[in-house]
Amino acid sequence: VPTHRGDTVTAELPAALVARLDRLAANSGATMFMVVHAAVAALLHRLGAGDDVPLGTPVAGRGDSVLDGLVGFFVNTAVLRTDLSGDPSFTELLDRARTAGLAVLDHADLPFDAVVEAVAPVRSLARHPLFQTMVAYEGGGPDLSRLLGTDAGEFPVRGGAAKFDLEILFRRTQEADGAGMTCGVRYATDLFERAGAERLTERLVRLLDAVVAAPDAPVSSAALMDGDERRRVLEEWNATDRAVDGPRTLADLVAAG
Repeated sequence: VPTHRGDTVTAELPAALVARLDRLAANSGATMFMVVHAAVAALLHRLGAGDDVPLGTPVAGRGDSVLDGLVGFFVNTAVLRTDLSGDPSFTELLDRARTAGLAVLDHADLPFDAVVEAVAPVRSLARHPLFQTMVAYEGGGPDLSRLLGTDAGEFPVRGGAAKFDLEILFRRTQEADGAGMTCGVRYATDLFERAGAERLTERLVRLLDAVVAAPDAPVSSAALMDGDERRRVLEEWNATDRAVDGPRTLADLVAAG
């Protein structure tokens, strides 16, 4: 049973990368949320999540104009099923993410509990019923540095409860050119160590850089490891210049035990 203990790692996306992501979204007829949705799905696919990647996302729940003047919390949870079959290019994957996202918005007012009841998944206390990773995007809002005549500022909070295995939040930052963006990854400490969460975050940023450089290349070709990690995996862990004593295969280990 999960304890819901969590921690958060944060990465700052370079302004030049954010500008290129904006151009990619505009040229593809997509939004920035669709771009980061596709990127997160591609990363999880590359890390072994399979071809059908479900991601949770919060939706405002204010589709009816009569709610515009009301104060209250109407947020609903929606599930984005992302198809990565056939080793698509990022351009193709982004189109799939756009189609899936628009379809979800058409039914955004359907309560999440009703979706779970209709799907009727095998339930377990160890995991969320329909997805294990949530992705969200917050666009730039108003400048709150002065609130009701008082000085105001933001104080980032590290840790907190982990509702899911992973929660990935992209947030535009208030900079003069409007180009800043952070990527915060909240992770369940029952499942991940901080070093692993940091590597995942680094790989996500590296993937974003790769897909804006070559959006028509297959997502499988995007380099996720940096030079040091690649050298460690391909050279240090693959060193065959000396003999290894003892059992060499799993079957040998079982026999020796």
